[in-house]
Amino acid sequence: MQGLKAMSCLGFVHGVVDGWVLAGKPLCVPDQVSFAEESLVVSKYLNGHPEELRMEPAVLVIRAMNHAWPCK
Repeated sequence: MQGLKAMSCLGFVHGVVDGWVLAGKPLCVPDQVSFAEESLVVSKYLNGHPEELRMEPAVLVIRAMNHAWPCK
């Protein structure tokens, strides 16, 4: 069951990132970043910003990506 949860997390994070980009919104995640790295970035962001845990999950994913890889 743990593997299923991890795969669901990977799929959700990558789906949010893909949806954001397909909607034409700016996001500067480097091309070589893997799905797993994206999920680790989100995890690290959530651990560092527990006060934001009440926010919508998709918003948190985008905040984490922008925090890790801000557009210049």
